[in-house]
Amino acid sequence: MTLQFPALPNFTGYNAPMRTDCEILDLEVTGEIPAEIEGTWYRCGPDPRFAPKLGDDIYVNGDGVVSMFRFHRGRVEFRMRHVRTERFLAEREAGRALFGAYRNPFTDDPLVATVSGNTANTTAFFHAGRLFALKEDGLPYELDPDTLETRGTWDFKGRLTSKTVTAHPKIDPATGEWLLFGYEAGGLGSRDMVFGVVDKHGNLIREDWLLIAHMFEEAGFPAGVINVLVGAGSEIGDAFVEHPVPSLVSFTGSTEVGRNVGRIATGGAHLKRVALELGGNCPLVVLKDADVELAAHAAVVGRFLHQGQICMSANRVIVERSLYADFAALVVERVRKLKVGDPMAADTVIGPLTNQAQMQSLQAKLANARNSGLEELHGGEPNGLVLPPHVFGKVPANHELALEETFGPVLPLLVADNEAHALDLANASEYGLSSAVFTRDMQRGIEFSRGIVAGMTHINDITVDDQPNAPFGGEKNSGLGRFNGHYAIDEFTRAHWITWRQNGANYPF
Repeated sequence: MTLQFPALPNFTGYNAPMRTDCEILDLEVTGEIPAEIEGTWYRCGPDPRFAPKLGDDIYVNGDGVVSMFRFHRGRVEFRMRHVRTERFLAEREAGRALFGAYRNPFTDDPLVATVSGNTANTTAFFHAGRLFALKEDGLPYELDPDTLETRGTWDFKGRLTSKTVTAHPKIDPATGEWLLFGYEAGGLGSRDMVFGVVDKHGNLIREDWLLIAHMFEEAGFPAGVINVLVGAGSEIGDAFVEHPVPSLVSFTGSTEVGRNVGRIATGGAHLKRVALELGGNCPLVVLKDADVELAAHAAVVGRFLHQGQICMSANRVIVERSLYADFAALVVERVRKLKVGDPMAADTVIGPLTNQAQMQSLQAKLANARNSGLEELHGGEPNGLVLPPHVFGKVPANHELALEETFGPVLPLLVADNEAHALDLANASEYGLSSAVFTRDMQRGIEFSRGIVAGMTHINDITVDDQPNAPFGGEKNSGLGRFNGHYAIDEFTRAHWITWRQNGANYPF
């Protein structure tokens, strides 16, 4: 028996189902369309193909239909097509509604137990040359921008692991990036949330699962003790620091922002303690008695791990002059063998940078290095957000590559005249986070380490080393405080002295 649409507001008047796909290549125009109106307008909404399985339904549970109005020289072309979702195709084959109450799988027909209920009926969204139909509880459906034919779900070539993308996209007006969210990212009823960034070229460059608050609640913390708020630091950061509730503010990020956090925390209406983990310009020093092959291997790994986008990366490599030629040759030999490209490939070492702004910053530094006449031992042209590894030799101590933290795959080699000069170069920075020294003599390594002004020094190892029981933190403009193990407990708690007397004391007056 074919069910009929009930004579209810959800299915009558303006909400009456269209139940059709159509195109009109030349709409009748009443009046005149201004000549300056050129382009295409897309809209998306619910339009149920079949009468509701339970006899009634809410309006927002209808199948997604996308309409297109294309304006050109005063004429209008119109198309309308239902999105061919899994749900739409399953019900079309059955010839009836198979899904029951909105987001209630217990009312669905057993035939669709493994079929997504995503209707793609909320928002039509155009980004980086692709047209999407969005619904809160599923992945985007990609449509042909001209014909509106459904191309299928879009997960950014397998990079998106979330099962949902919000139907209310946000675009960064400065970068053109799509800031996407996913609620119930693990599936219907899950408490998972995902935050992602899609660059202006349509590449998913970030996906973060926000699970920490849920994990604490499941461990027994009262709800609301741990809170996660997503937003730009420029918009929400100052409010956090200025608020009277937090007595300690912990921040991880750039030194510039850390200075602002410290200024507000100590100079505002409410004095607060701060714990800051900031930038690093970490030196890796190779003394003349070092194992040069070991040191070269460590320098390449310590610089190019995660494309050099780690605060503890070996940002400067300082080599005693007698070893420099052999060391530089070994570094370049290893760098040439690094695979560059797709981050999803298991053997890729150099993948994409975090965003376009970071790429522009690095390209400016590379241009400055070349204009300064630096010796470029290895390089290459960028491809999208992928920048090949670069190595510059004999970099002067006063050059920006030596003075500033470079957050990317760029390795400057500095030459030291002797051990004392190497130590001076290592300390010639406003930063003091991590460091490393290579030598065959343990005592020499210890003595040299004691002279480095940094929170951490590793002998015959990379600068990128962090242990859960070891103190993590920097000196100078690399931050304040220590983290990990009992050091973090000491940092994030405060001493409160409480006394008690059974009887009163013998006061002097």
